[in-house]
Amino acid sequence: MSKVSSDKLFQLIKSLSQSEKRHFKLFASKYEGQGKKYLKLFDAIDLQENYNETKLLETEKYLKPSQLPNLKNYLCQLILKSMRIYGFEKSVSSQLLGYWNDASFLFEKGFYTQCKEIITKSKKIARQHEKYWELFAFLTLEKNVANKNELIEISDEELLTLEKLKNIIEYQKLGHEFASLMYETLHPRNESEIQKYQ
Repeated sequence: MSKVSSDKLFQLIKSLSQSEKRHFKLFASKYEGQGKKYLKLFDAIDLQENYNETKLLETEKYLKPSQLPNLKNYLCQLILKSMRIYGFEKSVSSQLLGYWNDASFLFEKGFYTQCKEIITKSKKIARQHEKYWELFAFLTLEKNVANKNELIEISDEELLTLEKLKNIIEYQKLGHEFASLMYETLHPRNESEIQKYQ
């Protein structure tokens, strides 16, 4: 991961709700040794009204200027990791991504039956919530664990899913074209554009 600017880390921490901050602290406390250092840094940044690195280094004696960039970078990664877990139940897309990771892991380890069970469950959720990108990804993975009799059925469903995705993209394109046209008509830039829409 690229280095995170101090201001962006500060903004990320400040954007978290109290519930998210509590979840992060519970999550980070599970890490032995270094976890406590990240928690202290998190709290120190959170207490600041405006980010001030000089003041942070003065008040937090355990911090060394040479270590601070790496600590901030890892703290950011740790926050994002904890929020993935926190948001898992809240977002269907997050759930499906988690199931995708589980199914891929099981496939790599050779547990094809368990992998197929997760795929079946995930496809049902994706269909219910019209998550066609995710559905297509699961169909592609399913071909790896399907028997030869199921392959044609899976390919047919892939084609139907692609057709739905194509329709969605076409509607989105029309929406973007309409928004662009509305922007042009609301903000004419010269006299000829004004005449064009009168």
